[in-house]
Amino acid sequence: MLDIIICDESREDAQLLAAMIKKALAELEIVAKLQFVQPDRLGDCQFQDGQPCAVFSELVFAKSGLDGIQLAERLRKQNFELALVFVSSHLEFMPSILRGNIIPSAFLKKPLRYADVSEISGNISKTFDDLYSDRFFILNMSAEVCRLPYSQLLYFEALQKKINLHTISRRYTFYSTLSSLESELSGKGFIRCHNSFIINKDKVSKVSFSDMLVTMENDAVLPISRSFKQGMKDAFAGARILEQP
Repeated sequence: MLDIIICDESREDAQLLAAMIKKALAELEIVAKLQFVQPDRLGDCQFQDGQPCAVFSELVFAKSGLDGIQLAERLRKQNFELALVFVSSHLEFMPSILRGNIIPSAFLKKPLRYADVSEISGNISKTFDDLYSDRFFILNMSAEVCRLPYSQLLYFEALQKKINLHTISRRYTFYSTLSSLESELSGKGFIRCHNSFIINKDKVSKVSFSDMLVTMENDAVLPISRSFKQGMKDAFAGARILEQP
């Protein structure tokens, strides 16, 4: 899920931009939540850690007299990973924006062209995917895209043609294979202990090679198969969680 905030005193411009963004993201099969925010409320926006968000904002607010550049600077201080896109016809402010600490993601010139909005929307989505790929497991569900911190994942369980992902707070079910997940999770602290299980090494509370069992932090007890025993021994060599025979 991509959060998008649109800030413009012109209702007509804001609605036109929203329609273009929705169309562009729909073509890319990207789920987004759009909201309109007035300039005097833009600086009070709260951003959830790890939740990708893009702000499309006008630079000049003639009615309220607020400074769009100052508002953008405030937003940037709140969230360094925020995507900031300026939507304006006032190109004369570009030098000031580029010299400051705002670090804009893009600039859309009014009147808007759909091709420009589509390109920037796609670029923002790809940037967030690249940014979070090392910290989050990206799970594409039927109605939304979930970004789950690796630190919240316990283990993956293969059940027929589906995968059950057990996290600290809940379970997710989706279609995949453990073989493809092994490749995706390589180097991220996960290991296969059985034909049906991939576990998060940091969420293991006990390993018993005499019983061929591994206990997770949520007290789930999973089997260790002989084909993966040596890999488990190498992964947990010298660890305090090893049960002595």
